[in-house]
Amino acid sequence: MKRIIKKHGYYFKFFFIILFFVFLSACNGIKPAEPVIHSFAPDVYVLEEGDSAILSWSVTDADTVTINQGIGNVSLSGSTSVTPTETTTYTLTAINNAGTSTAIFTITVNPVFIIIQTITIQPGQAKGKDAMVICDDESGPNNNNFGDKDDLFIGNNPDFDAVARAYLQFDLSEIPNNAVIVSACLKLYQAKTGGSEGFIISVHRVSQSWQEDTITWNNQPNYHNMPESTTSVILGEETWLSWDITTLLLEWLDGSTVNYGVVLKDTDEASVHSYITCHSSEYGFTPKCPKLDINYYIP
Repeated sequence: MKRIIKKHGYYFKFFFIILFFVFLSACNGIKPAEPVIHSFAPDVYVLEEGDSAILSWSVTDADTVTINQGIGNVSLSGSTSVTPTETTTYTLTAINNAGTSTAIFTITVNPVFIIIQTITIQPGQAKGKDAMVICDDESGPNNNNFGDKDDLFIGNNPDFDAVARAYLQFDLSEIPNNAVIVSACLKLYQAKTGGSEGFIISVHRVSQSWQEDTITWNNQPNYHNMPESTTSVILGEETWLSWDITTLLLEWLDGSTVNYGVVLKDTDEASVHSYITCHSSEYGFTPKCPKLDINYYIP
């Protein structure tokens, strides 16, 4: 009888030890992590009918990874070629015991026979939203607002040791809801130039809201460091400058990015001492105000 009791006592001790370690593992605050999708994108977002795109992806901590549109199960990382016949949305789904993660993008397919239409958004003084911000090297960051000025300075003015940037935002409500965007170009009219050398102006996506009548150098919103596109400035010319913002416009329209507008700046503000003067939406002659030219078609 004593041996039986001792044997049962041993099992009870063993059982409580297991419970103790289970309790510890539940209380250590570490929860299983859901899969991490590091990337999922095509090499091109817009195709002509019959062309192909390469989809690439990279995932960690997943038991299964699948892509819709008939692709099915795939490895944690890889690439594959697709030839969609119409505008198609691709979804990657990664699953493990902790949960599910997804990533989505859309490839636009332009039909072979389409009628391209163009819409120009050029609001003028009544509805335009643009302003420059200026940092004066002599007095430090400038707290003045220039939202009511006729012109926008961009670059580094050597006469005043002042760096200037231009912020713009367009109302996109004129674009038809069923429009398929082919291209989008931001255009500013270069009226004057100053300095001694040509330079490059980049356009960046703004990531915070701002107001035309309150924005200054000190309170200017954040923007993405990676430019959407760039264009070269040739001093002395009076001409239209343009920047391709097709990808950014698509993101604004599909809601993946909030439309806070863009900022234009010299790519080398510290070293290059040249600048341009472009007309703002306050300029009295609307045809030379900032504009957004959009090519699209209706499927």
